[in-house]
Amino acid sequence: MNKQKAIIIYSILLLISCNEESIYDYNYTGDLYFTLTNDTLATQQNGLEWMLRLETVETFRCSNFSIVTEIEKEIQFMDIQILDIYAPDVCATAIGPAIVWISVDLENPDYTLSFNNGQFLDTYRISLEGDFVIVEENDSHFTEYYLYGTEPEN
Repeated sequence: MNKQKAIIIYSILLLISCNEESIYDYNYTGDLYFTLTNDTLATQQNGLEWMLRLETVETFRCSNFSIVTEIEKEIQFMDIQILDIYAPDVCATAIGPAIVWISVDLENPDYTLSFNNGQFLDTYRISLEGDFVIVEENDSHFTEYYLYGTEPEN
């Protein structure tokens, strides 16, 4: 009977300690690069669709680490909260940045994109001119835009 009580108490403590909300709460404040590219497969199926690739400047010991984000989207606005780095149980045996791909709806000609890491808020204005995207930095502390297919400057 005492063994059964101990197992129940241990199970309750384990459930309480695994609260994901406390794990991902602005734990990563490193620098980030981002770029925009059109998703070729989705474009073939649904018309032109854009993807935002966000990656850490920092290199991690496994190439399959990812950036944990929360995203708020509206018609002409997207706010990306940078929360943490997720390290999976199985490590891909190459070094690399943590990465996340985010779908971006650029149906309107002017779009505001913001990144928030809990310390700073970086904002950019994105404009569409035909099939071209123009990214203008408004305020940047920890993010940097680069053209897809090129290397970031730093």
